[in-house]
Amino acid sequence: MEPAFLSQAAAIKSTRRYRPLKLGKAIFPEDIEWDYLPEGHHPVDLGDEIENKYENDIYTVLQKLSHSVNCSVWAVKWRPKDPTVNTAPKPKYHALKIYRANILQIWGGHQGRMLHLLDQEPGSGHPNIIQKEDFFYHTGPNGTHLCLVFPLLGPTLANVVMDRLSAATRHSVCQQLASAVAYMQSRYMCHGRLMPENVAFEIPGLESMSERELEDKLLGVGIYEELQEIDGSRPKHGPRRVYQPCQGWHGLDHSQLTTVRIIDFGGAFCLRSDEGDPPPDPKYTVHFSPPEYCFQYPLSRGADTWQLAMLIFMIHTGVSPFYYMGSSESYELLISVIAAYLGPAPQDWRNRFLHRKYGTRDAETGELSPREAHPAEWFDLSRKQVTLSFQRELALRAPHLNRRQREKLEKLLLMMMAWRPDVRISAREVLVHLLEIKRLSASADGDEAESR
Repeated sequence: MEPAFLSQAAAIKSTRRYRPLKLGKAIFPEDIEWDYLPEGHHPVDLGDEIENKYENDIYTVLQKLSHSVNCSVWAVKWRPKDPTVNTAPKPKYHALKIYRANILQIWGGHQGRMLHLLDQEPGSGHPNIIQKEDFFYHTGPNGTHLCLVFPLLGPTLANVVMDRLSAATRHSVCQQLASAVAYMQSRYMCHGRLMPENVAFEIPGLESMSERELEDKLLGVGIYEELQEIDGSRPKHGPRRVYQPCQGWHGLDHSQLTTVRIIDFGGAFCLRSDEGDPPPDPKYTVHFSPPEYCFQYPLSRGADTWQLAMLIFMIHTGVSPFYYMGSSESYELLISVIAAYLGPAPQDWRNRFLHRKYGTRDAETGELSPREAHPAEWFDLSRKQVTLSFQRELALRAPHLNRRQREKLEKLLLMMMAWRPDVRISAREVLVHLLEIKRLSASADGDEAESR
């Protein structure tokens, strides 16, 4: 029997509600027919005021930050609803995440619950993990929506030019991330998606900026298009305008960025049995998938350690260690490249590669390739034609590191990226090694020496 939501989606598609957008998906991420209807997304326009009726808070919408199937995120400015009420001062700017009405969740949803378990409330928790500043429910024409309030952060590692970061900042950011992951591991928490897009920089001097400065220097003015129903009338369940999300922080001096926070705990899970199991199908990009993911082993804290190693390599070099894959989405190629760095996969992993799910598919037909499910080259070094070296890549792409730093960093990466997740070192141990690497410096004549 066809799932109810599929038949509902088909019915919606068959009877168009809105006039098509001229610029379409190239600019706007919305599926207007599916997003703006009863039980769908809350219709938001710039300048709207969204009130937390349980507190003395009003949030004015400044700019769209992102849009997904489940939620939209907006840059907002806070003010007290009643200035005469003695309200504790709050930061001026925030990010407001508004969920679809049909995924209403209590107590701040999964992400809010994970942050609560980490004690990530204002004034507590870890400084390099996003804080949930507030949550409330807002009712609009499409239903009641869960709203989460977070600090407004800047660009992520995915869109920062690494060359603009000083050597000291790169070392510091690596240490901040290791410290944050160590804190999560001490709370039996796994983030589950430690990828560049989920590590964001704080914006220097944000609170001193006016709205105009924030718009001119950082957010910019996004492209928008009027939304109309088929008969040309104003939408009953949609916004007046559909906005392009913020396209970058073009006025921000990346060389001034120093502090990061780990964001998006939507895929997080707790290792304590009473807090639920790891997600059965985490949303990884292929490049950042731990190898055990493809061999039917459950995710563990070792997955975060693996991805932390990927981030550390990327921060120092500007590329993923698996950049040889290019834009390929092949898990089979990923395992081959991992084997080129690490050596053969564990012999007891043979026949565990989930070929029907992770095997390479034909780009046109979608059919699985006939290649064997466990290529011999993954388990036998003598069959390999190519070997890769972290140190060679570091020498080529990380000139700010001296020879001793590169050697120690390669050893660290290999300890973090062991095939078996239970063998990988903890984030707390990673932090100790990173501090040692930072202490190493080159002498004036080019010989390496340990700084005192």
